[in-house]
Amino acid sequence: MKRWRAIPVVFRIALILQLVAISVDLSARLDHGDLWFKLALVTSGLRFASEALFLFGAFELSRLLVGRAGHAAKLAAMAWGGVVVMSFVFMVLQCEPSWMAPMSAYLGWIWLAIMASIGVFLAAAAWRAPGVAVACGLVWIASHLPVGWFSFGGLTYEVLEAASQTVAVFALLGLALAAVGDVPEGFTIPAPQRARTGLTRTASSLWLRIGALIVVPVLMVVLVGGDGHNAGKLLGYATAVAGAINFLAFTLLGLGALDVAGSQHPEVRRWPFLFAAIASLWCGGVMLAQVPMLYMLSSPDRSGDASIATTFAIALPLVATTSMIAMAIAIGGFADRLGHQELAARGQRTALQIGMLQLGVLAITNLIVPEVHSAGTYLVVVIGALVCGVVATINLARLANDASTLVEPPPMAPTAKVV
Repeated sequence: MKRWRAIPVVFRIALILQLVAISVDLSARLDHGDLWFKLALVTSGLRFASEALFLFGAFELSRLLVGRAGHAAKLAAMAWGGVVVMSFVFMVLQCEPSWMAPMSAYLGWIWLAIMASIGVFLAAAAWRAPGVAVACGLVWIASHLPVGWFSFGGLTYEVLEAASQTVAVFALLGLALAAVGDVPEGFTIPAPQRARTGLTRTASSLWLRIGALIVVPVLMVVLVGGDGHNAGKLLGYATAVAGAINFLAFTLLGLGALDVAGSQHPEVRRWPFLFAAIASLWCGGVMLAQVPMLYMLSSPDRSGDASIATTFAIALPLVATTSMIAMAIAIGGFADRLGHQELAARGQRTALQIGMLQLGVLAITNLIVPEVHSAGTYLVVVIGALVCGVVATINLARLANDASTLVEPPPMAPTAKVV
């Protein structure tokens, strides 16, 4: 238990999320009813969130270790960055089967090489216990080999894959426990400037999300009154682009919140920021699975599965809204502890405004829009939803940007001028 607590909290959360994702994924694969695609989307969100958390967790681990072990853990973090990039590449290629087919074999080998490098680097980071490092590293690599290469009795492919993924999680746990064997419990290295970086990144991600909020409604307003030749197809493409932008915005928001949580700033309470990060990254993972479907729905033959593309039309915005509210409350508490009462009050007001405005957007899009049959009324309703969403996002972006200025900049190195 002492070693478990010595592992960075972000890394521990990632391990737990991976186990949850494996169980949900197995349930989705074994379910042949209407529930499977919802479970598949939940799994996509959990897996993406856990990979992003592993990236940050490995980076935090590198800060606790010294010498070669620290450098090896940092290389493992960079390799996990490759996993996140590969997720985006897969999302793009899945939009067109003709793109994916000729590259699938190469991408599979690249992915295997990345996962193997993670095992090698973490084994190097845990070399204080060479036996455990070698054993767990080999188990980690073997667990990522294609399941089709093996056969065990009457076990199905789904069960074999879930078993191999579970073994990988425990191998990863063994490597992490070995790596932190000499780290004192509760040992941390503060980096207050990461709070400033994280809040700035959060503000940038929210401004990016505003672009996604505007793209589709504006095109709907333009197309609703006309009979453009490819209006439906254009709108489908715009929806897919907006989904991709939303994915990037959710990811950047989550990474920004993780930076703030990991800063060890004395006035930062990390759990609200961690909650906001996990919720936002889960939303990003769901969008990762939905964007290809949104794109395929815009094709002439409508080959996409509308049930997947439109799943969580209410749940996803609610989780995203909860993430934004948690971020606003956390920033307000941060400002209050620093003695900036005006900004602290703004944080509380912003959290309330986000909740009210985003609930208004959900009410408009899910209750009012389906009942509208007049083009003029439709335009008014869409513009109203757009204004609510944009105002809520702008308020939080400004709050995060203003809060970043509360973190004192690093001291300037003394300079001398030769005269």
